[in-house]
Amino acid sequence: MPHPLGGCYIAIPTPFRASGEMDHDGLARHAAWTVDNGVDGIVVCGTTGESATMSRDERLAAMRTVRSAVGSRARIVGGIGTNDTREAVEQVRFFGAEAPVDALMVVVPFYNKPPQAGLVAHFTQAAEASPLPVIAYNVPGRTAVGLTLSSMLAIAALPNILGFKEASADLLTDSLLIAEAGHKLLLSGDDATTLPFMAIGGHGVISVVGNMAPAWMSALCDAMAAGDLATAQALQPKIAALHQLMFKQASPAPLKAALEWLGFESQNLRLPMLPLSSAEKAELFASLEALGVPR
Repeated sequence: MPHPLGGCYIAIPTPFRASGEMDHDGLARHAAWTVDNGVDGIVVCGTTGESATMSRDERLAAMRTVRSAVGSRARIVGGIGTNDTREAVEQVRFFGAEAPVDALMVVVPFYNKPPQAGLVAHFTQAAEASPLPVIAYNVPGRTAVGLTLSSMLAIAALPNILGFKEASADLLTDSLLIAEAGHKLLLSGDDATTLPFMAIGGHGVISVVGNMAPAWMSALCDAMAAGDLATAQALQPKIAALHQLMFKQASPAPLKAALEWLGFESQNLRLPMLPLSSAEKAELFASLEALGVPR
């Protein structure tokens, strides 16, 4: 069944000037452009936003900039979380009170490699402390451990859990999660598997590709929500090709180069991330041209 908060969300990148400062004008312009082209929601300060290198004040300022740029035309989710439960609780309290967002996305604790019971306890404390609904972000490729199905079901039972960003690309687990917790908001964290994820009952995606091809990604999500498989299938090869391009090098470097190709400025990265080389950019730009990405 469709979810009222489903659809195409983007994990928006944070543009930085050459000085290292955040480019608020560039962030606002990009956010508004994606919404103009069909995006339903924006995740600010997720992985793609390089939140790991941003201070708390910078993240709050980014969330305020995006809200100011799009107003009520899109749902805004603030990305937060860390590997210290006490700090994660402090973050949900702070951003829940100060940030103009509709929900908070809390990532699975990284590096520590906690047991599943510890992960459930982490999300329990965060959800109970948050003034806003919480989306649990399961991304085992970046956190070393991921949530098992039983842990996700335990977390889904918490009253303040809105849903999940499920970035494991494990469609078997996703099928079982959807069967048991399909009333929660279930968003894919993997562009290339959005079509099958929605086909088995998922509600949309938090997308990287949607940042530079928002009309295509939004159209695929809209088609799947409407049961128009033929339209979605026609778009899928383009989405899959763009997904491959966006992760050929470490994200979000390819995405930021693609946004430069589209005409957005100040697409610098913060160390330890590095931009694409000139040769890598030339190859990417040629591929985008060949795919016919709208400019």
